[in-house]
Amino acid sequence: MDKFNIKDSHPNISKLEKLFLEEGVLTKFKKNEYLVQQNEKTNQIGFIMSGMFRLSHIDADDNEGLLVIAS
Repeated sequence: MDKFNIKDSHPNISKLEKLFLEEGVLTKFKKNEYLVQQNEKTNQIGFIMSGMFRLSHIDADDNEGLLVIAS
């Protein structure tokens, strides 16, 4: 995994963006690969730099409910 590439000239980035850029670990995902699966515990936070992602929920009857599609 690579560190984010941060340049010295980022005058308009927020503190959170700066934290991701300086301390984050760059992870690339392939199409249809999971970041986190339902009922899986994680202590990480994601920051989407490019591409699209889908957030969904599967209920007790195995029906998928789409919550978000973002790019």
